[in-house]
Amino acid sequence: MAPAGPMPGIAGCENGQCGPPGRFWVGAEYLFWSTKNDNVPPLVTTGTPPGTGVLGQPGTSVLFGGDIDYGTRQGARLTAGMWLNDAQTKGIEFSTFWLCRDDDDFAASSNGSPLIARPFFDTATGTQGSQLVAFPGLLAGSVDVESSSWLKGCEVNAICNLCCCYRCDAGCGAGCHDGFNCRGGRLDLLVGLRYLELREELTVTENLTVPAGVPLVGVFPNIGGLPLVGGDRFGVRDQFRTENRFYGGQVGLRGEYAFGGGLFVNATGKIALGVMEQTVDIEGSSTVVTPAGSVVAPGGLLAQSTNIGRYNSSEFAVVPELTLNVGYQVNRNLRVFAGYTYLAVSDVVRPGDVVDFSINSTRVPTSLAPAAGAARPTFISRDSNFWAQGFSLGAELRY
Repeated sequence: MAPAGPMPGIAGCENGQCGPPGRFWVGAEYLFWSTKNDNVPPLVTTGTPPGTGVLGQPGTSVLFGGDIDYGTRQGARLTAGMWLNDAQTKGIEFSTFWLCRDDDDFAASSNGSPLIARPFFDTATGTQGSQLVAFPGLLAGSVDVESSSWLKGCEVNAICNLCCCYRCDAGCGAGCHDGFNCRGGRLDLLVGLRYLELREELTVTENLTVPAGVPLVGVFPNIGGLPLVGGDRFGVRDQFRTENRFYGGQVGLRGEYAFGGGLFVNATGKIALGVMEQTVDIEGSSTVVTPAGSVVAPGGLLAQSTNIGRYNSSEFAVVPELTLNVGYQVNRNLRVFAGYTYLAVSDVVRPGDVVDFSINSTRVPTSLAPAAGAARPTFISRDSNFWAQGFSLGAELRY
């Protein structure tokens, strides 16, 4: 008969062990998470002529801008570990997770009515302005906004038991060896290394056509003086890509308690401190096809020669994580569980953080006025805090 009180160093009713049965373990979880929205300036508007989709004009409304919501995202987490001693007080564990790429896209097209525009603040005039995509009798066109996000990470931790207190119910017999009739728990210290990667993209593409029969309306002085006449086609493309890579050391605590009858709960809290390496890529281009020739010029609307390029920086960052699980020991080797995770990340850069909404309209490649004045847009970078949270369903095999 087992003693009535706690038995330090005895778990799963197997002498000399402190933990559920099994020297090795592997686990797999299905993740159902959401992530913090990115925030971008108004990128596409519509309006009522004679307005031109300028912010603040009567009749102007925003078609795309503000929060980019990636909704609920699916993913997976895999875990593998082993005890380094028979008492199960020293061990090592590796874990990796990823969320599938998710997109929040928008598309609009018009033969001129309704009006479609790209708004901005014009430093050349000191007022709000817009670039027309479609306007009655002048332009027909389409605009596509594509945004995407990926998140993944991995970690490796050493495990050191701080406290272990299990007992077996009297008369539990052979059932003890299946972990059903043992009660109590353990508390472990985790020390390890962590890596996280968050990659996101924002691309805005315009395709425009001057309807046939429209008389000469001007030339593009910034790209060789090509004329703009009926039947001409041109395109504009802005792209902002951000990548955040975190490298750091972490510490944490993990506790588990078995209630008997196979039911258990566990919780893990960790905090990682390290460096966040940020990379921003900005690209832009304008393509014009006319009877007089065609040309591809660097610079779109919000991505021009004044901010196009690759930018790298490093920031100190903090990554805390909390996980709660409720599970059931199916048999000696298999346990299933459901849980919740909250993961926070400081000091990331996102596409909405690097978009300069102020531009000099005379410097846009498709401007009908010669370039003059301030060089805008410029490269800007603002750090954001990011989070991911959600539920999981998993299974763990121990042997």
